[in-house]
Amino acid sequence: MPDGWRYSKTNLLRRVFAKTEWTSSSVKRNAITRLSTILTAATREGLLAKNPVELIACRSA
Repeated sequence: MPDGWRYSKTNLLRRVFAKTEWTSSSVKRNAITRLSTILTAATREGLLAKNPVELIACRSA
């Protein structure tokens, strides 16, 4: 990990989503859903141990 790596992947994604200025809540939900779909595929392929967006997607639903 790079120097200064202090956040889990989930916390880092939460910070990015929180700091992004979304045009609407539906645009934000759509972005989270699309990212989760991509990371779920990466998890199935064995590229990730778990999908870091799952917890975010559950809370924003």
